[in-house]
Amino acid sequence: MRSVLWVVVLVAALSSVAGAKDRSIRPLPDDQCVALAQTLGSAAGIPLSLHTGVADYPAGLSGEACLMTGTAIGLTVSHATVQARLDRAMGRWRPVPALDADGPDSTTKAFVRDNVTVIYSLAQRPPLGTCEDVVQADCKVPRRHWHWTLDVTAFVE
Repeated sequence: MRSVLWVVVLVAALSSVAGAKDRSIRPLPDDQCVALAQTLGSAAGIPLSLHTGVADYPAGLSGEACLMTGTAIGLTVSHATVQARLDRAMGRWRPVPALDADGPDSTTKAFVRDNVTVIYSLAQRPPLGTCEDVVQADCKVPRRHWHWTLDVTAFVE
C-alpha cells in the first residue's frame, strides 16, 4: 500500500513539474500575420508594422510570435470606440477573458481560434506635459492630439 502511495505522489510531482514548463509557440505564417495586421490596423485606424520575436505576454511561453505594433496621433474617437472596432474585427474568434486587462487608458484582450492566439493591447495618452494632474476624463486636450499605441501578439501553439 505504501508503494502505491509513493507512486501516486511521484506521478503527481512529475505532473506538476511538467505543467510548469513553458508552452511552446511559433509565429503565424507570414501571409496570415500580414492579413491580421491589415485587418486590426484598419479597424483601429492605426497602421501596424510587423516582425517576428519573443512574446512577453502571457508569461510561460517559449518560442517566437508574430509581433505587430503601431502608433498614431489624430484619432478623434474614444478609446471605447476603437476597442469595439477591434473586437468586431475579431468577431469569429473566441474571447479569452482570463488574459484580459483593463485600465483607464489601456486595454488588453485575448482571442483564440483553433490553435491560434491573438492578444491586442490598446493604449492612449494625452501629449506629454499635459493633463498630468487630472484624470483623463477631465483632460481638456482635444483627442486629435492624443497618442495611441496598438500592440498585437499572434502565435500558434
